[in-house]
Amino acid sequence: METSALARAYLHDDTSAQADLTAALASADAVVSSALTIVELRRAVGQVTASQRVPQERATEALRRALEILSKADVIPLGELILARAGGAFPLPIRTLDALHVATALEVQLRPGVTAVVMMSRDKRVKDVAAAVGIQLV
Repeated sequence: METSALARAYLHDDTSAQADLTAALASADAVVSSALTIVELRRAVGQVTASQRVPQERATEALRRALEILSKADVIPLGELILARAGGAFPLPIRTLDALHVATALEVQLRPGVTAVVMMSRDKRVKDVAAAVGIQLV
């Protein structure tokens, strides 16, 4: 699960994104996310409250809900293998933080017993690169 899926659902209060997230979580055998997601969510809350686009109380509640989802997920640290993979080549242009999310999914795909990784993202650039490297999308 990539940051944009949680941010859109909770921080931007998008009911369609919330429904998609709920359905994806209900059908998943396991939920995995990069540790980067927690950092990005906290930064997003800081940005939307500082700019007064979202009231502090609503942003805090959105963060609480997103972190509750992540507390039930396998949050993958940004280890050497992921950092090395993110620094390597991708078939399409990709921003650094997005590369870390895709690299995390690729590393999870290599775990013993993992037969498929399905990535949830609301970011078109992340989705395009993930699809180009063979990651399924929801």
